[in-house]
Parts: sequence; C-alpha cells; structure tokens
Amino acid sequence: MIVEEVKLDKISTAFPSEVAVNFGSLGPGLVALVGDNGQGKSHIEESIIAACYGRWPSYGELFHTHLYPEADNGAVEVSFRLNGDSYRVRRRHDALFGGKRGKTEAWLWRNGGEKPIAGERVSEVDLELEKILPPLDVLLASNFACQSHEGSFFELSKADRKRLFIILLGLEKLQVYAQYFAAQAKEAERQLDDLRKSLESARAAQERAQALLVAINERRANVERLVLRTTEVRAGRDAAIEATTQASVALADAQGRARAAEERCQELNVRVLHAQARIEDLATKLSGFRAVLQDEAAVRAAAIELEAVTGELTETSRQETELARDVRPMENQKAQVDASLATLRAEYARLKEEKKAAEAAADRVEAGKDLEQKHQAYRQEREGLSRQVAEMEEKTPALRATADAEREQITARNTLLARRKDAETAATLEGVDLDNSMCRECPLTANAVSAGKRLEEIDHQLVALQVVEGTPAAQLLVNHELSLQALRRTLTDLDVSQPNLQQLATLEADRQTAAKLATILEQMHENIRQGKKKKEELDRLTVLLDQKSVLVTELAADRAKLEERRDRAAPLARRLEEVSTARANYATTEEALAAVQDQHAKAHEALAAIETVDVEPFRLAVEAAKATQARLSAELTAAEAEKQPIE
Repeated sequence: MIVEEVKLDKISTAFPSEVAVNFGSLGPGLVALVGDNGQGKSHIEESIIAACYGRWPSYGELFHTHLYPEADNGAVEVSFRLNGDSYRVRRRHDALFGGKRGKTEAWLWRNGGEKPIAGERVSEVDLELEKILPPLDVLLASNFACQSHEGSFFELSKADRKRLFIILLGLEKLQVYAQYFAAQAKEAERQLDDLRKSLESARAAQERAQALLVAINERRANVERLVLRTTEVRAGRDAAIEATTQASVALADAQGRARAAEERCQELNVRVLHAQARIEDLATKLSGFRAVLQDEAAVRAAAIELEAVTGELTETSRQETELARDVRPMENQKAQVDASLATLRAEYARLKEEKKAAEAAADRVEAGKDLEQKHQAYRQEREGLSRQVAEMEEKTPALRATADAEREQITARNTLLARRKDAETAATLEGVDLDNSMCRECPLTANAVSAGKRLEEIDHQLVALQVVEGTPAAQLLVNHELSLQALRRTLTDLDVSQPNLQQLATLEADRQTAAKLATILEQMHENIRQGKKKKEELDRLTVLLDQKSVLVTELAADRAKLEERRDRAAPLARRLEEVSTARANYATTEEALAAVQDQHAKAHEALAAIETVDVEPFRLAVEAAKATQARLSAELTAAEAEKQPIE
C-alpha cells in the first residue's frame, strides 16, 4: 500500500481548515514528517488508518469521536495504490445531522473513476475495503506503530503471531486445505475403527451363539431341579422377612431411647460450650478493661493537649488563608507582567527583523535607479510606436474600402469596353444607302442602327466612370499593410528587450518597505521604554513575593510542629471515651461472669446424670436378619433368572 495524498479538514486544533499533503509529488525515497509537538504529525499518519478503517488507533476512538470540537463537520480523504490499482477513500462526519451523534458518511473510488464503487453508507465502504486491505490488527502489528506504544507484534500471543505470519505470507488457503485433509484423515480413521469393532462384535456373537446352544441343552435337564429349589428358597425368604420385621421393631425402640438421650447430651454440651465461650469472652473483656484503666491519667492529659493544639492549628490555617489571599493577586499581576514583557520582547525581535528588511530594501532601491531610467526610456519609445501603429490601423479600413471600390470600377470599365467593341462592330453601315427604302427596311440595317444607339449609351457610361490614374489604391493598401507589419515587429522586438518587470515590481515593493524605516525606529524606541517600565514593575513584584514566601515558609514550619504534637496526642486522646466506657462496664462484667460460671457447673451436673442406651446388639440382629433375607432373595432371583430363559 503506497499512500499518494492525504487531505484533512477540521480534524484537530492543528488542522482547523482543509489541508492537503501530496506524498506522490515528492518522488521515490524515504519521507519524514518533522515538526514541534502538537503540530499534527501523528494526525496525518493516523488519518490514513481513520479513513480506511474508521477508527484512530492511538486513541482507541471511532472516527466521529475524535474531531475538532468547535467544527460542525470534519473529513479525511486518502489516495493510495495497491496491487496495481489506485484508490481514493473519503470519510466525513456531519455533527449537525440528526441527533447528538450526527451522521458519518464514506465513499470509495477506484482507478480515478468519477462514480464511487461504494458510498454513502459506511457499512458498504467498509465491506469493500475489507476485500482490498489487510485486517487492522495485522496492519498495526506489522506496518504501523501507534504513538506512545511499542510495536504490538511483541504483545501478541504465539497463536496470534502464527496467524499474523500466515496472513502476511498469504498461506490462508494452504491452512484451510491442511485443516480439511486432517479432518478427512481423522474421519477415515474413525470409520476404520468402527469397521474393526463391528467385525470383532460379529465374531463374538457367533461364539456366544454356539455356547448358548450347549447351555440350553444343559439347562433343560436342570429346569425341574431349579423349580424345586425356587420353592424351598421362597419359603426360607418369607421366614427371614418375618424375623427381620421383629428385629427392626426392637431396634427402632432402642434407637428412639438412644436418640432422646443423645439429643439431651447434645443440648447440655451446647450449653456447656456456650458457657465456656461466654466465660472466656467476659474474662477477656475484664482484662481489656483493666488495661484501659491503667492509662486513664495519660489519656485525659493527651485530650487536653489535643484540644489546645487544635486551636493553634485553626489560627495557623487562618493566617495561611489570609496570606494566600494576599499572594494570589500579586502572582496574577506578576504573570500578567511576565506575559506583557514576553510580548514586548517578541515585538522588539519582530521590529528588529523589519528594520533589517527596511535597510536592505533601501540599499536595493539605491542600486535600482539605473533600471528605472532604462524602463522610462523603454516606455517613451513604446508609446511612440504604439501611437504610429494605432494611427495606421485607423487608416487601414478607409484604404481597404478605396481599393475595393477601385476594383469594382475597373471591372465595370472592362465590361463596358467589351460591350462597346461588340456594339461598334454591329453598328458598321459601310456600303448602306439610307436613302434607299430597301436598305432602310433591311433587318441588318435596323440592327446596325440599334447597335449605334447602344454604342452611344456605352460611351456615356464610360465617361461617367471615374478611374483614378497613377498608383492604384490596391498597391497603396499593400504598401500600408507592409509598413504596419514592420512597426508591429519593431514593437515586439522592443517588448522582448524591455527591462525585467519583475525586478521593477520588486523595486517598488522595496521602496515601500524602505519608507517604513523611520516608523520602525520610533516603534523600537517605544518598545524599549515600555520594556524597562515592565521590568521595574516585575522586580518590585518579585521582591514582595519573596517576602510573602518567607512568611509562608515560617507558617508551614509552625504547622508541621503543631501537627507533630497533634499526631502524638491524638492516639491517646481518642481513648478517652474508651476509658469512660471501661470504668462503667467493669462491675457489670464481673457480675455477669459469676452468673455464667454458675450455669456452667449446673450443666456439667445434668450431663453426668444422663443414662446411656446400647443399641448395638439390636442393630446386629437386624443386620443378620437382613443379610439372610438378602441372600435368600438373591438365590431366588438367580434361580428364576436362570429358569426363565431356559423355559
């Protein structure tokens, strides 16, 4: 993926308006973004991720949550090349659309097309980008390191590193094939095991069938014996059941009496244990009360000391508060003076640079006077040539009209001359006697007379035409246009050889800059005067603050001593209430201890008087009867089970 261009619009305070960074115009090689902290270097890099994946990796935020707060909307556009194709993706958020979250839109173009291949929905663009770009975690682990974070590759687990290398090397399909063939091999092994088990089961079933035939023949002979044995066992079982019932009744009675005695013992034991615990608790309390009462005098003295120290600490806090209230305006005033002094210093540095620029401009103006003289001569010569060209261009339409009129007259005269020649030939009356009636009536004579009249008309028209003799107007027009072209070429050559207008414009700017030199010097003197005044005020405030600082230090030392006295007295003073409570409860606790000791002795006497009941013989009799019953029932069940399949 090769990034060609990045455009940012209202993305952060570093880019409150649209900015474009064209990496493609830089040519091949390594590109480094250099600038002070907070100038937007990281935003330019992370905007590539934000445009393609919709989130800012270093901040863990979605696209719309990390825009310029005062902006109504913000946008990022990235152009890049990948796998021989060029792409352009744009992501924009409109904060004024809809509810609080606004609306985010995205578009994706490919190979310079005017119509996007996906957009405006963000989900459509993200789906197309997933087909083109690697996963975000792969990009962050291999190609991109977030600000203030180490490369995430070393933070991945072994499984995630393996997955990352598979994706980077393009081995996903091989891994899918390997998993598929491993599953097929495991399924084949399972089917082979099932076939082996089925074969073994079939062989075992065949052996059991053969043994079953032999057993059937044997059991058929023993069926009568089993029937007789079943009858005898059933009778013995019934007798055992009756004996078990009688033994169970006797055991239940003995267990009831034993349970009552045990419950009474448990109750008395609980009372004894409670009494012992109560005795130990009361004895512990008495010991604690004695220990507390031993320090009563020291505790009361510590309480008095604590009260006095607390009063002194309150007074010290009041003095510190008043001192802080006096110091805060002075610190604010000092900060303002510091800021003003810094502003004056920056202004002085700016004026100093402007003074240097004005002096340099004055030197350049002095050196450029010869260039102005050349430019003045050029302008005068060009104005004269321009006037001549304009005058000749004004005469050109009249000369062209005269030449056109002359051409029309020449054409008309040539036409009339040709017609006159034809009429002159037709009007010949040589050998014709007009007095003769036959000649007068001849058509040829009539035509000759008509041609003579036409000849007279043509002569009148030729006389009416005014053809100027001498130099034709067309030749005058040609000579005029050649002279005009020569003047234009001269004007062009003059423009080519003219003085450098760029230097003249720069010279004019230098003249304006040099004119500001006196004003700059006055501003510098005023700046120095104000700076001295602010410095004196700053020194005065510094002395006052140092004096206040000494007072603050002294109060802090007094407070530390008082707090040390308070910390020594507080642990003992807190025990004052404990001492009062211990003195009030000591006698009551002694009376309660005597009463509990009396209860403990009575419970021991009652526990010794309880008679115990031995239920072990009854339990053994019941178990013996149940064992006999179980044995006979098992024999009966076995006999019936053995007889039933045979029958």
